[in-house]
Amino acid sequence: ISDALTPSQYDVEVSTKPGSNDHVEIAIKLPEKDGNGYIYLPIDSKCHLDRYEELLDSYDSGNPEYIKAAKKRFAEAIRKDAQTIYDKYISIPETTPYAILFVPFEGMYSEIVNLNLLDELNRNHITVAGPYTLLAILSTITNYFQALAIEKKSRDIERTLGKVKTEFNKYNDTLSKVRKNLDLATKSLEHLQMTRTRAIGRALDGITEITDEVPLIDDESIPLLPEDYE
Repeated sequence: ISDALTPSQYDVEVSTKPGSNDHVEIAIKLPEKDGNGYIYLPIDSKCHLDRYEELLDSYDSGNPEYIKAAKKRFAEAIRKDAQTIYDKYISIPETTPYAILFVPFEGMYSEIVNLNLLDELNRNHITVAGPYTLLAILSTITNYFQALAIEKKSRDIERTLGKVKTEFNKYNDTLSKVRKNLDLATKSLEHLQMTRTRAIGRALDGITEITDEVPLIDDESIPLLPEDYE
């Protein structure tokens, strides 16, 4: 598991059921699609090496009764393990509705398949995995992480573009208002120049122009004062 997943993607020896002291060996943290949390996928290993070796010995003996009894005891041990995992570690919505029972030998996994236990255990929300099967499951989970990361990044990009579009629309609206106000101001200036200037010009037309030249005074036209007659 450590080769397939990063340390942040799973917990070791953790309680997946609120209020329980039972700790599952591995709990993979599957992110929820909304990105606001995660749920656990419990994985617990079971061996029952004694039952498995007994089954192998029965095959070597060639005794049909012995083989039949050994298969029965092995199947019962696997069913019991599956029930234990279901009871101790599955707790919706904190966990997935199913868990994984890991067996460490491919031969043991093959015997579970030969005993037609897979479908039965799947109906009870338990998936059995040997070493190779677990790698395949982890590969699928890794793809899920990647797909979810891409989806989350796409949503982030979409939200960013949405914000940019909103701000651009606001900018465009504001710019349009400013342009409209500028157009009105320009028209007002043109109106002022055309109408008020003409009005002022008409008002000044009747006023005589004042110059710096002073007219000469004819001395003969000035009346004599009394003392001048003397």
